[in-house]
Amino acid sequence: MKRLLVMTMLLFGLTACSTKMSYHFMDWAIEWGLDDYVSLNQQQETEFDNLLESFLSWHRQSELPKYSADLRQFRNQIDDGSLSPHSWQTFVEQLRGHWFHIFEQYFDEMWPLILSLTDEQVVNINQKLSEEQRALDQEYQDKTAEQLQQDADERLQDTLDDWLGSVTKEQKLLAQQYNREREFTTDMWLEYRHAWYQQFKQTLEQRDKTPQLKQQLHMLLTSPQQLRSDDYQQKLNQNTEKFGEFLVQLRSTLTAKQRYHLLKKLDDLIEDLDELAAESD
Repeated sequence: MKRLLVMTMLLFGLTACSTKMSYHFMDWAIEWGLDDYVSLNQQQETEFDNLLESFLSWHRQSELPKYSADLRQFRNQIDDGSLSPHSWQTFVEQLRGHWFHIFEQYFDEMWPLILSLTDEQVVNINQKLSEEQRALDQEYQDKTAEQLQQDADERLQDTLDDWLGSVTKEQKLLAQQYNREREFTTDMWLEYRHAWYQQFKQTLEQRDKTPQLKQQLHMLLTSPQQLRSDDYQQKLNQNTEKFGEFLVQLRSTLTAKQRYHLLKKLDDLIEDLDELAAESD
């Protein structure tokens, strides 16, 4: 089923000025995304709508305050200079925990709907997943290390331009240095995604066979990192620490204008999250 990309959209994909509007249309966006994978029958549609309404109410009341609190702490660490590689690692773990908590909270409610899927619906879902996997493989299969490096530099600079307004030559060099020192894990990432997709598709196909399949699907949605190799996980941890070091270095180079721009975006996002959460009262 379509993943509920709520937390990621809020904290990384949205600008502060659009957060409230985007969240108000979240139900439509999730349903639209689900339609890309499967067409539900009338009874399933009713069950899904009820589940979605319950989820959004819970998420607004219970989860948005947590996002706001974590983001405020991160904002203050940037402001007072206490940001460190360790605090960045903690922030990343908090975000990851919020994401998987969504599935942990609603897995039992989702399970009856998953069991109700027909064989034809499962085939359609698996076909869509296979198409996505093939497209991803094609995107990366012919890229050289230099091209991957260039893509990473461009993505990071776009992110910095968004959050800082613009970057200086020194900051651009710092970003490039980070990308040259970190571990590139594209092959490991693709292998991990292949393993996840394969197990997910098999679990859907055999969803009503044994109780263990429910446990398997629960693992895939709430703790998929179990499928990562030790080497892959170690490299991810190293990269997170290196990115924290990069952020500390970057902070020391901020101009007054960049600092204002960054803190203002974070303040606006925190305010929007607080106001959205307050709407549940």
